Amino acid sequence: MVRKVTTRPQFMAVIGGLLALGARRRSDDDGWHHVHGRNGLALPTKAPLDLTFVTVDGTVFRLIDHREKVVVVNLFASWCGPCNAEALDVSAFAAAHPDDTIVVSVDVGESAATAREFRVRYGLDYPVASDESASISKTIGMHDYPTTLFIRPNGCLSCAFVGQISRDNLEAERTYALSSTTG
Repeated sequence: MVRKVTTRPQFMAVIGGLLALGARRRSDDDGWHHVHGRNGLALPTKAPLDLTFVTVDGTVFRLIDHREKVVVVNLFASWCGPCNAEALDVSAFAAAHPDDTIVVSVDVGESAATAREFRVRYGLDYPVASDESASISKTIGMHDYPTTLFIRPNGCLSCAFVGQISRDNLEAERTYALSSTTG
């Protein structure tokens, strides 16, 4: 039997339930904060993430080497409109927090030359990597661009933000990742 939603409280209850499905705390895992946007990511939440990238400068960037800071992993593509729109906010955010936060942007599915061009276009002054084989998207179940991961200083995931992220959202998620002691 299908029931019609005929009142505002019924409508709001349905909308609230749908929103809860998209961004929810997993009851079986104390280390999980939330996912903003499409929820299809497959990431460990209790164990530290083990991700490694090679930057366009040839440096190896391993999450494990940055345990003392919040690490923000911004996954993008140069052809992606929202990725381009958020680039200056991500850059300003990185410049504002050099003492406790490190940002690394990863161009998923494109060459190192394309990632270099993106870095130059936006004047990015933090590590930029290229994942031409798109292995990161396969590893974490990424479906949408951009996707931004917030990793707590202990190496565990704090938040995954799917879609264009604003400076305010970057600040809020950084604050949460720094304050979180779970995991």
